Amino acid sequence: MSKSALPGQPNRIAMLVNRPGGQTEAEAVAAATANLETIRDSTLQQLDEMVRQILHIGLALKIPPDPAEVQALYTLSNTIVGVAGVFGLAGLSAVAYSLCELIDRLRDSRTWNAQSVQVHLDSLLLMQGGGPGKQEELQVQQALRRLVDRVPTAAR
Repeated sequence: MSKSALPGQPNRIAMLVNRPGGQTEAEAVAAATANLETIRDSTLQQLDEMVRQILHIGLALKIPPDPAEVQALYTLSNTIVGVAGVFGLAGLSAVAYSLCELIDRLRDSRTWNAQSVQVHLDSLLLMQGGGPGKQEELQVQQALRRLVDRVPTAAR
């Protein structure tokens, strides 16, 4: 037991949290938003490059695909999922997530469906530039969901 945990001793964390001079939630959000804006352009360029890499890998896939290339598709897509949403590209993030889900299911079922993968690659390209309108984005996402749901999940 540490000294600060003894009865009657002040809790250091509680003292720091209650100390005046910190940022309000609104100030912290504004600061974080300003920080994101400083990297927006370079990050969007990196996202574009990741989509180009995915498309390049996708065009070169053979049947059966090379596991290293499938993993590269997954890794790039997973990175897009994490980054695109932060910059307001929810459609791109959703399509990348769907591609990850598709790859997981294809690996688990030990099958490969090149057409399903290609539909996802085409959808990534569509969403890359900010995507179509919100309604169309939802329709694309729903169609991809139905496509992924056709691939059986492995019994765990």
